[in-house]
Amino acid sequence: MQQSITVELTRNQLIYLKFLVDNDVKQEPEYVSKSEAYRRFGQAHVMRWIRQRRVLEYKRPGVIHLSLAQLRESAAERQDYLYP
Repeated sequence: MQQSITVELTRNQLIYLKFLVDNDVKQEPEYVSKSEAYRRFGQAHVMRWIRQRRVLEYKRPGVIHLSLAQLRESAAERQDYLYP
C-alpha cells in the first residue's frame, strides 16, 4: 500500500524543480555563475540576497560565482524581503 506525503513548497522552489526537470539536470555544481543564478532564482531575488549578505560572491577571472547551497537556502526562506 502506498502512502502519500504532502509537502509545502514555495513558488521559487516549484520553479526550480521545473527547471531541473526541463533541463534534465542530474548532478548540480557547487557554484554557478551570476547569470545562471539570475535565470534559476530570478534577478531581483539574487540581487537582494547578495545585498543582504545571505549569498556571497566569489570572483574568479572573467566570472562571478555564487554558492548554489547558499542560493537554495535563501530561496527556501519565506518572506525574506521583510528583513533588512
